[in-house]
Amino acid sequence: MSTSSTKKMQWFIDNYNQNHLNYILWNTGMNYGTVVMPTGTGKSGVVYEDIVRTIDELAKNKKLIINISCPILKLTQQFISDLFEVLAPIYKSRGLHVAFFVNSSDNGRNYNSAEVKRMNIQFKKLKDLSSFADDLMSDIAIVASCHKSMPKFIKVIKSQNFIGKNIDVISYIDESHLIDVRNNNEDDQVVKLDIDTLC
Repeated sequence: MSTSSTKKMQWFIDNYNQNHLNYILWNTGMNYGTVVMPTGTGKSGVVYEDIVRTIDELAKNKKLIINISCPILKLTQQFISDLFEVLAPIYKSRGLHVAFFVNSSDNGRNYNSAEVKRMNIQFKKLKDLSSFADDLMSDIAIVASCHKSMPKFIKVIKSQNFIGKNIDVISYIDESHLIDVRNNNEDDQVVKLDIDTLC
């Protein structure tokens, strides 16, 4: 008798457990890349797979900061809720300790509460990310940001010099075409980022 799960991300967990994930990231020698996929073709699944693979290959005694940025906070919350649904069954038994940071306008209530409790994740504010390097209980930090808060995230990363502290920092930017990486004074509505600083 077969049973079906009501979990949205169960397909991903099943593929991971059966070693059927088929995403391959080629190292181009660059610090950043772009994945272009039409809506509905599995872009989020590719990102989840890259995150899981990165966690699996994380060197011992190394830490990882994963920043998820979407155009609006509601999309970030949905993306990370699905990510928690993927991470909880895969890593809970392995003792993975996750710290979770949200920006100042986020109350932390709109995430997958069942999986957050299952992984014993504590919510912290982005301004407290500086404590992550010295947090002996956390291996991975997940940051929920939106495009408008990316400059604040970059400022925290730069001020703490996380890279020099044996911490890898990876940002996944959904709808990155909505971020201007070049100087464009004609559109004040577009978030402007220095891509070299981010990478």
